[in-house]
Order: sequence, then structure tokens, then C-alpha cells
Amino acid sequence: MMQAVELPLERVFFPLGYPMRISTNSSQVLRAAEESWGPYQSEFPGPELRLRIAVSKDDGPPQFLVPVCRTQWHMWVNVADEHNFAISDLSRGLGFCVLAPAVVEDSGYIRYHFIEAMAYSMLAYLYLTPLHAGCVALNGRGILLFGPSGAGKSCLAFACAKRGWTYVSDDGSSLIRGRDDLIVIGKPYRIRFRESAADLFPELQGLRASAPGNGEPSIEIDTTEMPDMTTATRCRIERVVFLNRIPSGPAQLIPMAEQEALRRLESELPLFEQTVHEAQKASLLSLVKLPAVTLHYSDFDSALDRLRELLGQ
Repeated sequence: MMQAVELPLERVFFPLGYPMRISTNSSQVLRAAEESWGPYQSEFPGPELRLRIAVSKDDGPPQFLVPVCRTQWHMWVNVADEHNFAISDLSRGLGFCVLAPAVVEDSGYIRYHFIEAMAYSMLAYLYLTPLHAGCVALNGRGILLFGPSGAGKSCLAFACAKRGWTYVSDDGSSLIRGRDDLIVIGKPYRIRFRESAADLFPELQGLRASAPGNGEPSIEIDTTEMPDMTTATRCRIERVVFLNRIPSGPAQLIPMAEQEALRRLESELPLFEQTVHEAQKASLLSLVKLPAVTLHYSDFDSALDRLRELLGQ
């Protein structure tokens, strides 16, 4: 019975600056959490989120299946198979997870699908509005870079950082709810790229790609090992940009109607209960009061020129 498993190892982490206590029977779980959140410091007071992660005695071969996620009211479940699953009460900030020993050997897999998934779902329910967007800032002025997978959010954010911008997040940003200053929290300590990004950035060539997410190989780099790269955990947003990669031609900025911007952003909100959804939508309503544009671009140099113009710099 898993409820009888002792979880003697504990450590407090601060994902996105919020306190979270992990109890487990595996040092590998704590090392995986360290990879995700080691550099983060406490930034927001409040009760600790609590995750209990038990590694079972199952000794079968590893099965790295993409879990099926379901929510109902404040309950959240993520099931890969009978040996690897998680369940959370989002409203109370409580989560429990069972993992097989062979699966725990792959820190990228358990981080992406279980440890980070539980923590970020709780934070989104309680405090934040998640945005499928990269985020960069120039002289303290932030831009959100929205777009579907393949639009180039990570690459464009990295190109900005290489040219002196502050890097905040590649494709996972979060707007703090209940504030008027449009502060976004990012994940500045890591960037994930598609394998093809190595053709664009020489420093990525030779790095090993892994597949911790949806099965598609990706290259992950630790920005703390890049001393010339300026990062920040948060910034104030001044512009909203939707990316559209084109085969060729100069970059252009095309204004987008407020209702269209809201429609696109609201379509990507998690399916939480109505009260949480309304709170998150209220954050988006504040965000789309900023002028939104579509950036059509084919190369980084002209794209960065247009982004500078957007900020009047």
C-alpha cells in the first residue's frame, strides 16, 4: 500500500518564487527538482505547496509514456500508466505522485511530466495566469512573444538575449493575477530548443537532444552557465507580440484588434473551474489593453529591429 511508504527526504524549493515542500523517498527526485528550481529564491510569501513523491519498488522495464491529464473542479490527475501517475488538490496546493524506479532514472521525463506539471498547475490555479509565450525585456521594458509551437519563440528570445536584451522566458510565462502593473514571471534559468535550432546558433551544435516532453527531441541549456547572458525572473510588460514566421522578406509589424488578441489568449487557458477561469480572463483583459501586433519575420536581425521600434528604442 503506497500510503504506508515512508518519505523521509524533504526539501523546500521556490518554483517561480513560491514556496513548495517536496517529501520523497528518493534522492533522485530531489536532484531532479534541483535541476528545475535550484536557482530560484523566495519572492512571494504564503503557505507552502506540498508534493509527496513516492518511488515504488516496481522493478519492471521503463515505459516513458506521455501521461493523460484530466481536471475536474479543483482535482487534477496525470496518468502515464499504473506505475507512474500523479493526483493533486489544486485548491489546497497538495499533490501526490507515484513513480517507478526505472522512470526516475530519466530526470528530464519526471521533471516535465510530473514534478513541474504538478507545481505549475497548482500555481496557475491559485495565483497565476499561464501564457504560452516567451518574454524578453530591453532596458526594463518587457515584450511577450506569443505563437504556436514552431513559431520561433525560444529562438527569437535567445537571439534577443545574444544582442543585449534581458531574457525572462522561452515559451512559458505567467502573469501575476490581481495586480495592475502587468508583471510577468518567467523561467530564465533554462531554454529548450528544437534540434533544428543548432543550425541557427553555433553554440548549440554538438549538444545532445533529449525528448522529455511530447516525444519530440529538444536541446536544453542552462543559462546560468552563460555568463554573457542577462536574465531576470520577472518584468513589467509593455507590448504583446504574436509571431508569424514567413519564408522570406523583411520583418513587418501588423496591428491586431483587441478582441482577436483576447480570443487567441483565452483559447490557451487551462480548463479550470469557472471562478478560476474568470480570474485568469480578467488578467488577460488587462493585458490586451496594451497594443497588440503580429510580427511577420524571416530573419532575426530585422525582427529585432522591429521589436526595438515597437519600444521606441
